[in-house]
Amino acid sequence: MERAVYCYGWLTGRPNCHPVHTMKHIGMVEELAKNHATMLSWSMMGSGAISLPFLERQIYGEVSPQLRFHGFLNDKEFNEECLKRGILPYAVVYQAQGWEFPVILNEDQSRILEMNLIRSDKNTQWYGLREFTNNRYNRLFNKAFEDYFPDGLINSEGEKVTDLWEECATRDMYGKAAHSHWVEVDGLSQTCYGMCRNNPVWREYLKKIIEIQIDAGAMAIQLDESETPICSIGYGGCFCKDCMKQFRYYLKKLNGKGKLPPEMEGLNLDSFDYGLYLRERNIAWPEDLMNIPLSEIYWKFLVETHNVHLQEIISFVKQYGQRQKETDIKVSGNFSNMHLMYFPSLKDVDCCITELRRTVFKRHNWMRLAVGYTGDKPLILAESPYDGFMPKFVELIHRGQADDYYRLFIMEAVVHGCSMAFPYGAWMGNKTRDSFHAPYETGQQVQDFIYRHDDLFSKKSGANVLVLYSYSSYMMRDWQCGQGENLVYTDKDDLLSYSVAYDERAAKMPFLDITQKMTERQIPYDVLVLGDNEMVPDTFSGEDLSSFDMIVVPDCSHLTENQTGIIREYAQHKPVFVYGSYACNIPDALKHLDDQKYSVIANRDDDPGCFEDFIESFCVEYDQHRTIGFDNNNIYLQKAITENGTVVHILNYAYDAKQHRTTPQTVTIDIKQENVKRISTYTLSGDPLKYELLQPAEHGFVRIRVYDVPCYGSVRFE
Repeated sequence: MERAVYCYGWLTGRPNCHPVHTMKHIGMVEELAKNHATMLSWSMMGSGAISLPFLERQIYGEVSPQLRFHGFLNDKEFNEECLKRGILPYAVVYQAQGWEFPVILNEDQSRILEMNLIRSDKNTQWYGLREFTNNRYNRLFNKAFEDYFPDGLINSEGEKVTDLWEECATRDMYGKAAHSHWVEVDGLSQTCYGMCRNNPVWREYLKKIIEIQIDAGAMAIQLDESETPICSIGYGGCFCKDCMKQFRYYLKKLNGKGKLPPEMEGLNLDSFDYGLYLRERNIAWPEDLMNIPLSEIYWKFLVETHNVHLQEIISFVKQYGQRQKETDIKVSGNFSNMHLMYFPSLKDVDCCITELRRTVFKRHNWMRLAVGYTGDKPLILAESPYDGFMPKFVELIHRGQADDYYRLFIMEAVVHGCSMAFPYGAWMGNKTRDSFHAPYETGQQVQDFIYRHDDLFSKKSGANVLVLYSYSSYMMRDWQCGQGENLVYTDKDDLLSYSVAYDERAAKMPFLDITQKMTERQIPYDVLVLGDNEMVPDTFSGEDLSSFDMIVVPDCSHLTENQTGIIREYAQHKPVFVYGSYACNIPDALKHLDDQKYSVIANRDDDPGCFEDFIESFCVEYDQHRTIGFDNNNIYLQKAITENGTVVHILNYAYDAKQHRTTPQTVTIDIKQENVKRISTYTLSGDPLKYELLQPAEHGFVRIRVYDVPCYGSVRFE
């Protein structure tokens, strides 16, 4: 398993200012090595979103003697020192950011005296993509735009680009540039436009950034904001000229297939402008997005084009690495919250980095989804500073009151075979003037344990229940549902005390509702994402179901003929539980499934008790197939199948917020296990857990009582 680090290196008590990362020094590299890092996310070479000369200065720039005295490095040196120690830093490409910063220059405009954080009242200028394009201050770096693009850049109208910032900005339906507000630091005079990767000019610029990074020795590229321009929707985008052109082409393709929506009949597809269409009808965007005319078809267009262009950039990374370095450059994207919009491009990345939608405890059903989504690819999780507990968490860390919280924070992901990135100056958003660092000794303890006991962790759970997650059924609503979720804490100092309140207007996610109930009922399960056979190939086969005793099909409204056939065949021999709609696109699919011997179907939306009845029916059936059980509601168990046996990971949520520590718990575990020759126990401190074997494996089940479990412990059966 990767031991990833979230390596912005932002400073404590200071604003987190994109896209220029804090300068690294050799002590940081040594500390990363001490913490057994194998890869670094968001770690270096990010300032191409300001200009290419600025990026090259960050990479190659001379370091002053004063900074050399303290071991500071430019980014090329930082990369080299990490690689020497077996650490792979990912150079980051900010795909949705185009920056302009206030600067104060010397008289002949050859040096930057102040930038971003302006301390004097001298005459302020601006520097960023606009000035780079028109060579306004090319004496700063002795580089002109033409040094990178000798023939200039030509847009889709055939015009020579004179202002990259304005040319490539995402736009609202009135033509105004949409900002990437989430990275503009409150209180600072800086401006970040969202940039549209549907614009071919911006894609060429991104490729030039990547060339510079690889030429400088980067062996891995992280494509942040992988979904751009979709991330501009919340800020009014994107209705730029290239989005409108490509949407017209998309509509013509649909028309050729006879799939054009009825409300578009009679419209001139050669000149159709979706932004104008909304303006003429006085429709606000993106308010109440699900009910806006044509919004679903526009969403599908954006998902298709974002994947096409993301794959184009990934392919460029691979080809350029082979051409220039004769080596395979690793690539990852930021697949934020594992939204399905990224799933078509999963096959193209080497590992999957994801920023959580919100950071809270006990989201094990989301973890199971993330594992099923990524399959065998390494999965790196990074906290999100927004909406969850992060500001309070960091405050408690500063007070020295969050050691067990931190242990849970990391181990919640690790027990599922995922890497929760070690926070090393991690991002805290544009409002909090602070950064996220692990508590020093506790952070080292956790990293040491994961390093020493890598063989305890695996994505393979051995679960005997499979939950199906349909790409075509959930692709739009899985992005929308999180927008209507609000957290309510009963105790502001207890990060485990939250409940969730939902906005009724938000999209419903029966998949998450059902898997959450399964988690609460101590039912282990795996997740399989089903393709639509258009954006995502349908590779579903009977072999995918062969190791499972039961399957759950939650509100899969659209399935392929192949998928319904396999599910129907499975239901002849083993239980299939269907909730909500089922394959509405295939006539009589539900009836044919209902005829099978082992199908259980609940799809009465008008019955408020239907959901609970479904869960109860499922639990009654599952009890006949149960492979693991335990007797303590403060505990979460996660099973892992490893090369050296079966491991049961134990997370203890009995947290005393007043004492700021976990209350040790005793738990009795029944696990289906045969031929146990050895039992080993583990804790983060290195002390073994005390246990009592109540029933040996002769009867097919082992019963073991484990005493005084701290916040994390594990038991291995060999």
